[in-house]
Amino acid sequence: MKLKTIAMTGVMSLAGLGLIGAGAHAAFTANTSSVQPVYTGAPAVVTWAAGSSCPVVGDNCGSVTLANVGYVGSTFDIPSTVYIQNTGNIPVTLTSLEATDTNGSGLGQYLGMCTYGLGMNWGGPLSAFPNVNSAPYPFLGGAILAAGASANYQVEIYAGMASTQGCTAGPGGVIPALNTPQQSQTDNVTLTVGYTG
Repeated sequence: MKLKTIAMTGVMSLAGLGLIGAGAHAAFTANTSSVQPVYTGAPAVVTWAAGSSCPVVGDNCGSVTLANVGYVGSTFDIPSTVYIQNTGNIPVTLTSLEATDTNGSGLGQYLGMCTYGLGMNWGGPLSAFPNVNSAPYPFLGGAILAAGASANYQVEIYAGMASTQGCTAGPGGVIPALNTPQQSQTDNVTLTVGYTG
């Protein structure tokens, strides 16, 4: 082997060692991570009432028509208990109550209404209920119903007396008895409870 070739081989070997040495200065690295699973729930509330169109929770109704009490006189009191259950998998909060009646310019002007329970408490002339026949009335700080929990609220429609069902908020007072012009009239009062989850 020629001396020039031997010298070149030595230089190349030294250069190679220099490259290896440069790589030896690199650092090891590692990564960690965290995962946050997010599952959205579904609110679901069913309602029922004895003698209604949905008499048991198993009917899974979103609305009920309360029992027909037949014809009433000028003085009457119709209390009802409405049950609800949160069948969803997240808590729901009562956010509003909407009252509507099909004869608001007739018989509805002469009816009293009391509703309480689930954070609600209001009694007085139906026509004085906030936003009646127009928009839901917001109940601030409403009751919370846990997933799977049941509760109830009271509804009373009356005339010729004060509420017998314990409403302490609202204008309250005695609702006058119906007069002859209200004879033979009908009215359907609907209460719609709003929830958010």
